[in-house]
Order: sequence, then structure tokens, then C-alpha cells
Amino acid sequence: MDPQPKVLQVLLDAAPEWREAKGLRRAKAVRCCQALCGLRWAAEGEAAGGLCFTARCPDSGRCCRRNVAARAGSFIAFVWETTETLQASPSRERVLALNSCNDLGIYELHVQDGICDVANTHSCSNEALKRIVESKNLSLPSSFTMKILSFKSSKSCILLDNCMLLHLTWLEGTSEAADLGGFKLCLPSGTPERITDSQICQEMLFLLDSTGWIYIYDSVDGKRLGSINLSLCHDGETGEANDVCNLSCLNRLWLSHDLKVAVVVNSFNFAVCVNLNTFFRMHPEYLQRMSKACDDAPLKAPAGIDEDDLASSVYSDKVLNLSFQTDRSWKARLGAFYNQTKVPSAKGFLQGSPWYHRASCLNSNDASCQLRFHKSPVVLHDDAAKSFGQKEDLNSRANKLSGMVQLQGLKESMSVEIVSVSEFSVLFTLVAPDSGAATVVFWDLETQEEKYHHIDSHSLPVEGDGKDELCLFLTDAGLSMVVFAFSQEDLLNRLMIYGKAGIVDSVCHLNHWNRCSIPIHALEAGIENRQLDMVDFFLKSKEKLFCAPAGFLVQEHSEAVMTSSMQLTNVEEIKPALDLLCSAIRVNDSETQSKQFSEQLLNLTLTFLNKQMQELLEQPGELDNYKHKCVDYLTGYITKLRKFMKKYPRTPPNETVSSDCLDEENALPDDNQFYGKWKNLNTDEIVRDAILNNQIPRAQGYFTAQQKPMKNLNVLMQAGLNLTYDCLLQKDLQEARQLLKNMGFDVKRQLHRICCYTDDRDLRDFLVENLQDYLSVEEQEMVKFAHLVENLYSSSPHNEKCSLHSSLLQVENTDASSAAILEQIVSQENVTAECPERDPNSCVIILDWAKWWDNVAKERIMLSRKLDVAIQSCSPEVLWTYLTSRHCWAKVCDWIEASQSSGNSANWPPLTPNAVNQNTCCSSYMRNEILNKLARKGVFIPSELEDFRQLLVRLSCTQGLMQDPHPVPVYKSTDGLDFHSTFILYCLEHELRYLLYAYLDYYGLKPSNCPSLADRTLHVAHPWFEFLMRIREVADAVGGTSVTFQASLANAQMLIPSNQASVSSMLLEGHTLMALA
Repeated sequence: MDPQPKVLQVLLDAAPEWREAKGLRRAKAVRCCQALCGLRWAAEGEAAGGLCFTARCPDSGRCCRRNVAARAGSFIAFVWETTETLQASPSRERVLALNSCNDLGIYELHVQDGICDVANTHSCSNEALKRIVESKNLSLPSSFTMKILSFKSSKSCILLDNCMLLHLTWLEGTSEAADLGGFKLCLPSGTPERITDSQICQEMLFLLDSTGWIYIYDSVDGKRLGSINLSLCHDGETGEANDVCNLSCLNRLWLSHDLKVAVVVNSFNFAVCVNLNTFFRMHPEYLQRMSKACDDAPLKAPAGIDEDDLASSVYSDKVLNLSFQTDRSWKARLGAFYNQTKVPSAKGFLQGSPWYHRASCLNSNDASCQLRFHKSPVVLHDDAAKSFGQKEDLNSRANKLSGMVQLQGLKESMSVEIVSVSEFSVLFTLVAPDSGAATVVFWDLETQEEKYHHIDSHSLPVEGDGKDELCLFLTDAGLSMVVFAFSQEDLLNRLMIYGKAGIVDSVCHLNHWNRCSIPIHALEAGIENRQLDMVDFFLKSKEKLFCAPAGFLVQEHSEAVMTSSMQLTNVEEIKPALDLLCSAIRVNDSETQSKQFSEQLLNLTLTFLNKQMQELLEQPGELDNYKHKCVDYLTGYITKLRKFMKKYPRTPPNETVSSDCLDEENALPDDNQFYGKWKNLNTDEIVRDAILNNQIPRAQGYFTAQQKPMKNLNVLMQAGLNLTYDCLLQKDLQEARQLLKNMGFDVKRQLHRICCYTDDRDLRDFLVENLQDYLSVEEQEMVKFAHLVENLYSSSPHNEKCSLHSSLLQVENTDASSAAILEQIVSQENVTAECPERDPNSCVIILDWAKWWDNVAKERIMLSRKLDVAIQSCSPEVLWTYLTSRHCWAKVCDWIEASQSSGNSANWPPLTPNAVNQNTCCSSYMRNEILNKLARKGVFIPSELEDFRQLLVRLSCTQGLMQDPHPVPVYKSTDGLDFHSTFILYCLEHELRYLLYAYLDYYGLKPSNCPSLADRTLHVAHPWFEFLMRIREVADAVGGTSVTFQASLANAQMLIPSNQASVSSMLLEGHTLMALA
């Protein structure tokens, strides 16, 4: 298995309503994407964009869509309403939307009978909002910002101008918002202008300062709970990073649902992850201590009580949560300390609790710490030593769940749109605003590894409710999901365990996947829970029992046997599942209350078995031993299950069937006219009469009573075909047609098959004459050619001199399958020789043989009997192959002579070198003789022209290399050189000095007419070649001192090949005599 996490893109819904992603610019889903709302781009003719609602009806499953336009401006943000309780089949959802004019409105979505209806039930204008703020003794500027933080159970939380928190409630029966409270947050000076993002989670408000701070406030009373200095989280890493890691450009903030992890992103797509438990454990001073002011204030006793009185001490003990003891002895103090170690204190309780529990306790005067945030699990450690031992492990693991990462999108213009945060991973979605391409990044906080998945086509990310870490997209194909660390089989198995088989089947159908292999224990669970969809999906996943794997080609017999064995293995592997189904059907059939389930299970199983049997029997080829076993297995299960079918004939209870009953059952009624007539007929006559009178079933019953093999339908049909063939031999076409028709065959098709495969010449001609309208033009031409060949070979005297058997004995290394066919032909020849009524010299051509003859085969057949006539019309390649294969030397010579002369060329087709090169089929001796004869006439085949050495050998065997004119006047090597240049290189390579000298003198080659002779590269590589050229120049220019001097230097270079020859170099090396010479 691949150790790397896998990435899988799954299509969830392909309805047309989910495919219009290009018209939206932001989307949010609710209830596992049962409903979706998006900000719609302004269409043509619209001033501003609106909201687009898409939902699926829970009853009918159909999708619907409805667009809503804003009353003023355009919508810029919206939030789905969340509730405390989950509804079984919700049909009403509400959205709180904000437009560009800072107007709020609630839009209620009703889905019923596949129709969406959206109504604006509540609204709050900009002026009404200002009046509510002014009633709280707060003021807003003329231009202010607004963000919807939450909308839960008809209550919403609004952040105004990044510094005011307003709680609104939307009551039933009213169309306006009601005030629940509001206050201004105590932010440092200048902070509201730097707030770039805000989130609310578990009644805590988180504000992101672009300078690298996160401020935490209580959303109920506005008290400051703490702050996070991001520069303290990764000082070592950011110090060495570039400007991309700058923490002063932060613009987005996301939190995990359990408030354990916070993720911030800057404008350069640089992400920072902070584990809040680790941060506040290392920096507890950043949790605001609101009770400190109370501790510093002096305690005042109640009025009327003296401070030195015991009642004052009791009051102080109750307020400060201190245990006052009157016994101040040393033993009493030790006992108190011992009891404190045994009882879990609030401090010990808080060490294992999340950070916000400590923040809650610090804001309370009650040490019992009545926690308001009850949703996060807290583990109480009764054993203090165990908690202390696990402290270091928890800290080291928590440190790993933080880090920084630079996100690499598919395009540089991508920006982070959606982030899904959990305790151990973060899922980023980056989108390119111009093309709509997206990049999904999976960041594993434990291993600090990132995995990327790119979507090139236009896609729109869908934001969820924050509880589930889902990555949803709207694409041109529909609603899709990207899953990391999952393979296709893993996903389907999870859906099978936690969902339904129908869902798995639908996902496989949408994504064009093959159904995964389901384990048998899933089938057991489906039968036990009576989940018919699980049983149906299991059987559908096993439908490919007899299909070869992709790319598996059956080419040889051994591979065919291996395929059959694989099919048998597949059937044997599914036998335990079939046994389980049979057992379940038998058990449930015996119970009255489970009868219906048993019938449904029986229907699914029999449908599967019959379909597999049909696929097996429809495969080409005959059944081998492996396939016969498959048929036996499937037939056994069908027979076993057939008795559970409705209206199956069963023997009544307490009754036995005796032999007398069997004889009585097999007895034939005497009043049947056919039975009375058939008693006096033989078997063939009974079969003929039954077929002609459409009494085949009655004939089967008759033969069953007689205990004859004809009771089998296949045997009876074969006997009917034999009778049909006998009728055709007797030229009784009418009865043959009637027999084929009553047996259910296609009459013309069967007669055509008999015509093509029969070896009876008269029967074939008879059928051809009666099937003129059914035969194609090609088949009619094939019949004419078959007649021509039969006439040629039947009247040929060769048949009298040479028998087929004697010629077959000369065949060597014959293939086994071909040998069987030849032996059959020999046996037929012997039978023909024993039958005096059949002409032994007659030739019969089976039309199925002639169907595979191409034009080349037909020409070869004609050449064997009419050589002189077929020479002029035959192609040169076929004629040359025929003559050379039979070693007809005289005719080959005549053809070669005719091709070189114009007098007798009309009797022979033109002979080309390519025809000789590719179609010579004779012995090597005759081939050399043919090539020698052609070479004397200046004709060379292409294969020898490509091999220069072989060309020289051919020239040496014929007329020699040095001739006038040149024996190969037109020559060009593969390197583009002429014959002279190629020969010079050949001599240089093989050190043929004297042959080269003689060749150059014979043809008078000089540097002026042969450029290869002046090639300095050849002179340097072969010094003797340069010396040879200088000597020839001396011979041509007698008395030239400079030429003689150059020849001397070339001679010195040949004797001293190490350095460049010159007088000074010879003197320096001590060759004085050579320099004087």
C-alpha cells in the first residue's frame, strides 16, 4: 500500500441545481448540505446581486432553487440559524442577511413538494439599529462597519465598528428586532481600526489585531478574558523567516469548535497555528485576572459585628474560601495538609481542564468554579501522581500541534477563503478570483506535513457549519467533496458501515466507480437486520465473476485454461455467501412472520444466479472442465432454491410415491392420436413428424416414457438438424425450410451456414441457386471463383500422378492443430477412394475457405494451373514469389532478360529490384545466381546497396570493381556519400592502401573531382593516406620542389606520428638525418 495519504475527489450530487457555481461568489451549507445559500452575482439587467437558495426536499428528494433580491443595495454577508435541538425532518430554515446599507433581514426558507418558498419575515434598518444603540447610551458614527457574529435560536450577536457588541432577538409575531443588550468593549486605544477579523465561539468573542494580537472577551457581559501575543508562539521561526512570515499583516482568524486551536493567516497566505492550551499554560499571565481588584480591597465586616469577633472570622473564611481552624497545633496542621492531598482541589481540577475553564474561574469569587462552558470534556485525575507523570507527555504532544506553513496555491493570485480547524489538522481552501481554480491544503499538525489537491476547473467552496471538517465544492459536475487520507475502497467501506448500501451504490454510480468488494460479515449483518439493500449491493458487487480483468487478452490455449480456472476460483469464493443466503431463505421460509422477507431474499438470489448462468453460457467457445464445474455449482444452487418458489409442486405430507405411481405417471394416454401413430414409426420418423406438426414437447414426453436419449431437447434438436440436411441432399427444400422454422431457427441464416460449410458440391450449388437474393455481391463473386478453381484442379493431370497422402508425408515440423486437420483430410481422401460413385479427381472448395482468400492468394491459386495465361495479368511480386519458390530457373532467366530488353517485355510484367528483394523464396544458391545475373546487367537490390561490403562482394563475383563505365553509376549511402567517397572510407577503415592507390589511378580521382581526398581530418587520422596523396601530386607535377617538400613532410609524419612534422620539430627531437633528407 502507498504510505502517503491519498486524496479523493468525490461527486456527491449531480442535480442541475448544484452545477451553477459560476453565478455565486460565496456559499454556506446547513444540515449536511441539505440546504445551501449563496451570494449571487448581479445578472444582466440587475443593479445588485442577491441571495440564492438551493435545497433538497426531504420527502421527494428533488432539488429546488429560489433567488431573492435585496431591497436596497446588495447582500454582503449572511448566517444560517442554528438551534439547540435537532429536528427529525426539518423543512424550515432561516438566514440572517446583511446588505451594503447595513440593513438586517431574516429570510425564511420553506421546502415542500420539491418547491422552495422564501419569505422575508423580519427586518431591521440602519436607522432602527442606530436607535437601539442610542438607547444603550452608545453612539455610532455616520459610517460604521457591521458583522454578524452568530444567529442562534432567534438570537443574534452583532459586532458594530469593531468595538460594540449588540444582542438582538427576533420574536415570532413581530417583524422588527428587539433589544437584548449591548455594550462597548474595553479595547486599547487605536485597536478598533486594526481589527481585521472576529469570531464568536462558545459565548467568547475573539478579535484579531493585524499587529499580531488576539483579544478575548465574554460575549455576555463584555468582560475581557485574556489575550494572545502571537509573536511569543514562534519567535525562533519568524525571526529567521522573510517578510512573508510578518505577523503584522494578519487578516483572517479561525478557531476550532472546541477552542483548542486558533489559526491566523496574513495577506501572503502564510498561516500560523496556535494551541491555546499550550499558550496559556506557558503564559498564564495573559489570562485576565478580574478578581484581583476584589482581593486588594479591604474586607469589611457586616454592620454590627466586631472585627475581633469569631463571627467576623467565619465571614472572612466564607468570602476568601479559607478554612479557619481553631486548633493551631503542629499535628492538626499536618493532618489538614494530608487531607488536601487526598481530595482533588480546584487547582488540580483546572490543570487537566481546557484553558477557558481557568479563565472562567478567575472571573468568579467562588472557588468551586461553576463552569458555564460544559461542552468540552474534562478528565478528573484522582491520582495526583498519575497526572504529574502524564504532564510532560501532554505538553510535548501539545507543542507539536502548533506551527507555521506557507501555503502554495496553484496560482499566485489565490487567497485563502475557507479554513476548517480541528485539534489535529487544518484544512485550507484557496481560490483564484479570476479563473475560479481552487487548491485544497491538508495540514497535519502532528506530523507538520502538507498535502495539496488542485482543482483546475471553475469551482466554488462551500462553507459548513463548523462542526464537521468537510471540504465541499460546487463544480460544473455538481456538489463534490475532497477527502484526504482515504482511498476509494476505504470511503465506500466507511459508508457501508455507517450509512446504507443505497448511498454507496449511488456514490459509485455518480463517480463511475466499480463496486467495492464487500466482506461476508457485512452480508451477515444485512441479513440479520433484514436490510435488503445491503444484500442487493453485495450481490451487485459480485456480478463480475466471469469477466476477465482489464487488459487481459486470451491469445493462447494455456491462457484460456487459466481464465477458466480463475472463473472457477471466483465461483468457489462466493460459495460461502450463497450458502449463507440459502440458509437464511430456508430459516425465514419456515416462519410465517418472515415469509415475505424470505421471498424477497429468494428473488434477489435467484436473479443473481440466473444472470451469472446466462453470462457464463454466452461466452464464446465450448465449455471446458472448469466451466462445467461452474455450471454445476450454479445449477445446484438454483435447484436448491427453486423449491422455495411460489406454486412449486410439493408432495403432500404423510404421502409417499410408490413405483406403481411412477409407472402410472409414465404411462401414455391411449386416446392421443400422435402416440398411437408413433408406435409404428422408428425414431427418426417420430422426430420428423413431431417437428413438422409442432409436437416437440409431446415427443419429449413420449421418449421419456420410452426411456430413450431423445427425451433430451438438445439431442432431439440435433436429430432434427440431421433430418434437415438429409432433405437438402434430396433437394427437398420445402420440407427443410419447414423443419428449421418449427425448430425455431432463422431459416435463411441456417441455409446460408450450410451453404458455406458443406463439402458437397451439388448441395452447395443447389443452395446458391436458391439463395441468390440472400447472398451479397462479394459472396456471389466468391462462388464464381470457387467454380473456376474447382474446374481447373478437377481436370488437372497432376491429381492422377500425385496423391494427397504422399505429399502430406513430406511435411515436417507441423503444428499439432494443423496436423489434426491434415489427418482429417487424408481420412476423407481414403473414404473418397473407397466410394466408386464419387470422382477421385474432383475438387471441392468449401466457401468458408474461399471467404478468407485475398487477391494475392487468388493469384497464386491461378498460377498453379494457368501460368502462361496468368503471367500478363498477375502482379510482379506474386509471380516472382511463385517462380522462385518452385525454382523455375528458365522462366526466371527469361523474365530477367525480358526486363533488360524491349523486344520480349510485353509477355512479362516489369521486374523491379524491390520485388526481387522482398519476394525471393528459393535456396541460397539460386538466390546468389539470380543476384549475380542481375548484377552483370547493372541491377542491384536495395538490401545490398545498403550493405557496402556485400555490394563489393557482389561486384567481385560478377564483373569487377574497376570497369568503364562504372558498375554502379548511381549510388548514395545512408550518410549521403557517393560510391567513390564511400569506397575511400572503406579502404581507410580496413587499411587497403594498394587497392585504394589502384582505384584512384584507374578512375583518375583527385581533390578537384573528389572532395573526400582533400579532407584534412582523414589526413590527420591516417598519415599514410596523406603521404599517398602527396606522392600522386609529385607524379602529376614533375619538378615541383614545393610538392616534393610536402611529400617529404608527409613521409616524416607517417614515420613519426606523435607530432606535427616540420624541420624544426625534427631537429628538436634529434632526427637530424631525417631533417637533412
